[in-house]
Amino acid sequence: MSTAADYIKQAEDWAKNERPKKAIEAYEQAIAYLVKQPTTSQTQLQMATCFQELGHLWRLLGNNKHTGSNYKKSLDLYVAAHRDAPHEDTATATFLIGSFLSQIWKVVPAIDYLKKAHAMMATLHGADHTYTTGIAAHLEQAIKKQSEFK
Repeated sequence: MSTAADYIKQAEDWAKNERPKKAIEAYEQAIAYLVKQPTTSQTQLQMATCFQELGHLWRLLGNNKHTGSNYKKSLDLYVAAHRDAPHEDTATATFLIGSFLSQIWKVVPAIDYLKKAHAMMATLHGADHTYTTGIAAHLEQAIKKQSEFK
């Protein structure tokens, strides 16, 4: 019987071999396995990572509905696992939603997510850290899109 780690390894291998649909299947199997386990912060973190990777794969395939829903599930699980404490996982998941929303021209909610991600990352790493400045650049782009869109 395979474990979540086995399915995740399979998914990573499929993704490296540019087989996104097979990777998606393996991540979904990992999640199905994890759902049956006792809820701990560790299982929540593993599921969050799987959902985040699913979001990346669906984004690669151009499926906006699945991209957004998987990124959101990832964020919710990271928040639950870290108990609302500032954490890089949560900041990254928040950033991914913001950058995705900006990409599909949902600029107003994108700006909200990007502002939250920027604030979290600045708290964690400082204003001059590469991650913080990278998020700031995406935030500036989203604000520029909003002004052009009006």
